[in-house]
Formats: sequence, structure tokens, C-alpha cells
Amino acid sequence: MIIALPRKQLPRTLSVAALLPTSPPSPAFPPFSGYRASLLETMNIGYLYISLGFVYIVPGLICFFVLTQPPLVNHSCFKIMSFISLLDIANIVACCFLAGFYSITQATFETTPSMLTVGAVTLALWVSYCALNIVLAINRLLNFFSKSLEAAFFKNHRVYLWLFVAAVAGVQMLVPVDGQLFYHYDSSIGGWRFELRPLGTVNYRHMVINITTFAILFSLYSVIIYFICKKTPDNPTQSMAAMQLAAICGFAMGADIFCIVVQNIERPSIALCHMANMSWQLAHGGTGYVCLFMNRSIRNSARNLFKRHCPFFKWKKPKPPSIVITPTQVAPFSVYYVPQSSSVNHK
Repeated sequence: MIIALPRKQLPRTLSVAALLPTSPPSPAFPPFSGYRASLLETMNIGYLYISLGFVYIVPGLICFFVLTQPPLVNHSCFKIMSFISLLDIANIVACCFLAGFYSITQATFETTPSMLTVGAVTLALWVSYCALNIVLAINRLLNFFSKSLEAAFFKNHRVYLWLFVAAVAGVQMLVPVDGQLFYHYDSSIGGWRFELRPLGTVNYRHMVINITTFAILFSLYSVIIYFICKKTPDNPTQSMAAMQLAAICGFAMGADIFCIVVQNIERPSIALCHMANMSWQLAHGGTGYVCLFMNRSIRNSARNLFKRHCPFFKWKKPKPPSIVITPTQVAPFSVYYVPQSSSVNHK
């Protein structure tokens, strides 16, 4: 039975939207940014992110395959670096390819609900990445000061305990402790927003992790670089190692700094948001280039890997130089040597 209400009791603005459940405000109108990017701007930034993804992921894949092959995989240091390379690849997919796709399609967490799951996993991978960088710094510090201490903490299967701790550090970010997880991509600012519900709740856990990572990495790598430069100032190999550590540490700390700044400024500019996301991309994509160009062991292993699996990389060995005897040269005695068994007729 249908009951008809009197006309005067119906609301004037009754619509279909009023009957639907309410949802959080769309990220197209971010609470901390007063600028809304146009469709052309978001598409351009999306294409830029995808292009950077191809630039960054190639050396990351090469490093991962090289580091998982013997003899490098037999060393604890390179085992840790292989897992870092794996996390680099996963983060490049999130902050380059998926971010670019979301920008081009103007996707939101309302139109693409899977974005919330991707954002949660992405932040967990970033925290594991930060933890592994700290583990690598501890490994290098122990290697520099005491080989026996490094073996005591990282030899054989002990290194996997450190990897497990780093994985746990990332997984704990999936547990909603201080609020409901609301990690999504915002195409209007060209970056991921790792926020909590209700809106306005400060994500102290994420902030503390970024600040702690920055402080620990800066302290450990400063000590390593200082002693390398002080004890072996004239050793080019050690100088190159110091530069490599400084570059990798600088990429990670740069991403931490931008993330801390964007999180704590009330209304960051759109350019600052783009720079924060690009610094995050550089932290994962730049590591592969640093390892290939500045680490001779990884570079030689990559060259050997290409020679084995890619025929067009099998360069021909150079031919030995040919000896040309000119009339002005004095010939060796053996050239004119006549065996004793030979007979010589004299007229």
C-alpha cells in the first residue's frame, strides 16, 4: 500500500542525492590547499609521472636482478640492498605509474575505491623502505669498524631477522591505531595524502617515522663518511664509496624533509606538493643509477649478466696486434737459423 503525503509536507529541495548516504568531501577540494588544478594541468603532471616511472624503474630492475645473483647475493650487504631494490620498484609503481594514471583519469577515492587499499600498502612499503635503509647503515657502520661485529649480527641467516623487523615496521602502519586510515591520491595537488579520519586528525605515527628516519640516517652516514674521508683520504675507492653513501642517504632524507614540510604546513603551494612527490620518486629511482654508476661490483655483475643473456652485448675480444717487419728492423737470429740436419751445397 502506498501512502501519499500531503504536498505541503514534502521538502522543497528533495532530490535523489539527498536520499544517498553522505560521504567525505571530495579530494578535488583539499582542506589544506586553496588551488584546484585544471584538467590539462593534472593530465600533464600525470604524463610526467609515468615518464619518470619508465626512467626510474629500468635501473631498479637491473639492480634487483643483479643483486639476487651470485656472488653478490652471498653477502649480507647486498642481500639488504636486493630487498631495498624490490621496495624501490614497488614504490615507483605507486608514486609514478599509479599516481600518473590517477591524475590522467581524474580518479578519486570515491570513483576508485581500490585507491584506499593501494595507499595503505604504499605507506607500509615506504616505512619498510626507511627501516631497511637504517639496517643498511648499521651494517655498513659495523663493517667499517669491526668485521667480527658485522658477522655476529648479520652473518648467514641472521640478516633475515633484520629484514623481518623491517617488514613488521611497515605492516604496523596498516593497523588503525590513532584513527581510520584515509590514504588516497589527490589529483588536484599531484600527490598522495596519508591522512586519518575523522578529517583533521594528525597522523603522528607517520610524522614520527619520517623525523626519526631522517635523524638516524643523517647521524649514521655522517659518522661513516667522516671516518672514510679521515682514514683513507687518498684512496679513490673509499672516496667513491663515501660519495655513493652520501647520494643514497641524501635521496632518502630529501623525501623525508619534503614529506615533513607538506604535512606540517597548513596550506602548502601546489608546486611544493609536486616537489614532495617528485622527491619521493627520486628517492627510489635515483638509487638504481647510483648503484650502477658508482658501485663497481654491481656494475661489473650487471655487465656480466647482460653478456650471458643478451647476445648483442657479447662484445668481440680485440684481436692481438699484428707484427710487421720492415727492412730497417734487425731480424731475430731464429729467422735465419738453418737446422743442422739440412744440407747445404757449396759450389
